[in-house]
Amino acid sequence: MEQQTEILLRKAREGDQQALNLLFRTWYRRAHQMAMRYVSDEHMAREAVQHAFMSVYQHLDQLQQSEKFVSWLYRTVINCCHMEGRKKQRSRLTELNLAEAHHPVPKWPIANFNWPNATAC
Repeated sequence: MEQQTEILLRKAREGDQQALNLLFRTWYRRAHQMAMRYVSDEHMAREAVQHAFMSVYQHLDQLQQSEKFVSWLYRTVINCCHMEGRKKQRSRLTELNLAEAHHPVPKWPIANFNWPNATAC
């Protein structure tokens, strides 16, 4: 597997699109399994893996040692999982803000209450 990955990496760096596709197909299942361990959501895992592979493609020329490809891919997948999690959290907050805009939360009745000065007992 390592030797095949190294050959595919070399060809992909040279611009061989077929090698790049085969490289991604070879590692997709493992990358997806890694993502599922982090996000436990099929859609988020697919998004994270897709973003990770796009990042790998964009930075393929920066990989110094081919034997480190797998750890680099996994680290990229994990980073993309965190990114997807933050994106989902921001989306939830936006939904809450929109819901609040349509149904404003009433002010707490004692918010404007003038509290008497506390005196020692």
